Amino acid sequence: MKLTEAARRSGLGALGLLGGAAILRRRERFEDRAVVLAYHSVASSPDYVSEGITASPDHFDAQLAYLKAHYNVVALDELVARISSGSLGEDRCVAITFDDGYADNCKIALPILERHGLRAAFFVTSDPVVKGAPFWVARMHRAVNTATDFAPLSELLGQKKTLKTSAAAFNAVCAKVNWMGLEDRKALIQAAEDALQAGGATINPAPDAFMSDPDMIRQLKDAGMIVGAHSATHPILASLDQQDLTEELRRSKSDLEALLGSSVLHMAYPNGRAIPSNIDARVVEAARDAGYLSACTSIRGAFRQGDDPLAIPRIAVNARLGAHGFKWKLEQGFRTRAEAVPLHWRDAA
Repeated sequence: MKLTEAARRSGLGALGLLGGAAILRRRERFEDRAVVLAYHSVASSPDYVSEGITASPDHFDAQLAYLKAHYNVVALDELVARISSGSLGEDRCVAITFDDGYADNCKIALPILERHGLRAAFFVTSDPVVKGAPFWVARMHRAVNTATDFAPLSELLGQKKTLKTSAAAFNAVCAKVNWMGLEDRKALIQAAEDALQAGGATINPAPDAFMSDPDMIRQLKDAGMIVGAHSATHPILASLDQQDLTEELRRSKSDLEALLGSSVLHMAYPNGRAIPSNIDARVVEAARDAGYLSACTSIRGAFRQGDDPLAIPRIAVNARLGAHGFKWKLEQGFRTRAEAVPLHWRDAA
């Protein structure tokens, strides 16, 4: 019988309370693999992200303290070098990464990382930073969270029943947008915003939500953090034709390099609700051809010696886990063998 999400989280917490994570830590050493954690936003009840991709500042602070006490926390570039050379060295290595480029990464997460003396990798969607373009994901979250009537959006999307919640509205938009080409995607996002505005939503670029100020990116670099790419406009890369795919990967890299004055060698593929079908073998090879040394996925599991550094598995962290759930999920991450990247995204759909 399949567990509900609430039951699964409850079970994680119960196992933690029983000391399950501590038992697992004592039982096994891991000198051939590591865990890469995937964060997005660190803030208290932000309206520009979902609960599924945020952690509170207090929880993040506690998680870093726990990691320092029980694991060998290394930066992603060092971890990739160790894994690739077959010399992971110390066991139980963990790396910390962030996706998208939310302003709270710089304002809130960075000071906490510095207080603990830890380095993280920040994968930034480049067009909002370099070109001042709105980050459609944060903008859409804010729109659905401020709408009072989803009927116009439901009609636009061809829903049989009127959408009832902001989460359902956001997911319905993504289900349409994620697999479109770049131009069709722009048109539908604009139409969805118009429909939400007709339903009472606040439509704005959410300038406070994203690192639209280039100095924020430079501040991360100056603090010793890794700044990586996350595409130019945050599409599902597997849905793009070869020309658009190459453009997304190379423009993001070159624009960030021009802004930072240094090489950008690491990236993360933008996530989709269909995992791992947001990437396929063609996308991985395109990232390699674009000159990246590593690329993080949303595929769950441990990063093992012998794995392709252009398809690094990760373990997602969010506010739903709680303290005990975080500990248990981290330990289980070491034991999870990641699924292979499909040859074509349709193979995993």
